[in-house]
Amino acid sequence: MCAKTKKVLFIGVRNKYCCICQKASNNNMDPKDHFCFKNCNLPSTAMETDIIVEGDGDSSVMKRLHLAKPYGDDFVIKKIECSNHILRNYVKKLKDNSTKRRTTRGVNIPGNIRQAIKDRILRLR
Repeated sequence: MCAKTKKVLFIGVRNKYCCICQKASNNNMDPKDHFCFKNCNLPSTAMETDIIVEGDGDSSVMKRLHLAKPYGDDFVIKKIECSNHILRNYVKKLKDNSTKRRTTRGVNIPGNIRQAIKDRILRLR
């Protein structure tokens, strides 16, 4: 999305499935001539990265963008955090901390705090 105009600049689509090809495969036949929508054999987790590199960050994409250099060697790409990713990661960490006795760094999480997270915060989702 363009920062100035707030308009979408690029849309990429990746499909791993085509109903015509699948139906032919189920019947052990070759598919008839058709416009096939299947355009990707990547794992689902790699599709977003592939689209962003094609069009233009998500932290999983930054390395590929720096390697691909879609705007040339002289252009520096800066990461701008997406509010959806920030919120999703925050809630994921809250869920993890509400079910574990220790954080990934080894810090103890008291039971009353874990219970409060479950009762007061995660209940709102």
